[in-house]
Amino acid sequence: MYKYNWTNLEVFNNELSVFEDTLDRSFPIGNMLLKKTSRQIIIAEGKRLRPALVIASAMTKNYESDKVIPIACAIEVMHTATLIHDDIIDKADTRRGIQTISKSIGNKAAVLTGDYLLSKALVMIAGAELPKEHLIKIAAAIQSMCTGEIAQHYSGELIPGPRSYLKRIMQKTSLMISAACSLGAWLGGHDENTIKKFARLGLRLGTAFQIRDDLLDITIDKKNAGKPTDSDLLNGVVTMPVLMAASNEIFKNKLETFLKGKKSRLEAKYILDETKRLGGYDKTLNIFNRNIDKCKYMIKYFDNSNGKDVLLDIVGKLSSIS
Repeated sequence: MYKYNWTNLEVFNNELSVFEDTLDRSFPIGNMLLKKTSRQIIIAEGKRLRPALVIASAMTKNYESDKVIPIACAIEVMHTATLIHDDIIDKADTRRGIQTISKSIGNKAAVLTGDYLLSKALVMIAGAELPKEHLIKIAAAIQSMCTGEIAQHYSGELIPGPRSYLKRIMQKTSLMISAACSLGAWLGGHDENTIKKFARLGLRLGTAFQIRDDLLDITIDKKNAGKPTDSDLLNGVVTMPVLMAASNEIFKNKLETFLKGKKSRLEAKYILDETKRLGGYDKTLNIFNRNIDKCKYMIKYFDNSNGKDVLLDIVGKLSSIS
């Protein structure tokens, strides 16, 4: 049964339940380590944003469950594989309130689990017989995520400019969300021009989603966060609010010293407190709200449908910083 409440629309939530059942059957219980760890992280409760966008986008026209659900599952499996690799790079101990795979079984086995999930997703996608252009789009999104992760990893002691940061967001998050929206639109039978509109919506929504995560990294308490709230800073990652506060030269100098040092939690807390005091949070919130408003504006011009209503509900849920 699907747990995360994006909308109250029953027809949509029924499809998300079908999605969860299909995902569950795709990862049967087994004793082999790869199967056991793969099932553990796949079945763990998450927001399921990407499959929700595939389904909602397909529901904006001619929805066929048997065609849409396998793609929604493949996109979620692919995303989950990247989370495992992210946790290894970030040396994260928890994800969604539970111990990460890398923490519980070690980095080597975790890498293999992530690779196994990627191969599983590719098999699922191959079975769906997608046209070449959409296969290229998915492959490009994965490639871009890797490029963005490498760029972030090797810029640990640098403060990026706003353009560089937004480009990184697009690489790491927005392109995969864009692929989810455009795939759904294609599955729903939209024409090429409309599919491009869904792709642009996904880019904008992906940007908003990542900026929202940056804001939550400052405001939400550790108990409710999907990861420790200071993990980005401790890993040398400068998020949008901190970047905006760095327009203050004194703060920028202190931030540069922090990034080049040992990065204690006490110092990270000071950086986050100063970020809020100097208006970095408020400036980022304004950028976030502009992206959310743009998403609503884009969806407004879609034809009326259950899918349109769900897309508006999803954007509405994401507009809340809590």
